[in-house]
Amino acid sequence: VADQSGDLTIVEDVRGNIQVRGLSTPVGGTEEEALHIFFQGDTNRHVAEHALNKGSTRSHVVFTIYVESRSRVESSEK
Repeated sequence: VADQSGDLTIVEDVRGNIQVRGLSTPVGGTEEEALHIFFQGDTNRHVAEHALNKGSTRSHVVFTIYVESRSRVESSEK
């Protein structure tokens, strides 16, 4: 999710990873929280009209889901 300033800078870190400064990485622990984050980002998108498309988007969205799983049963047996 971009901050309200809208100023984004693409940078490369010391490990060669490309990152965008000015973005946040919100965490959703449930499906509902993830959907809320998605819709928040969609609401922040810019839409403007031009000659060929009245609802042209003037921004892009990258929505990435990282899944972390844990065993429900922890046992001392191997």
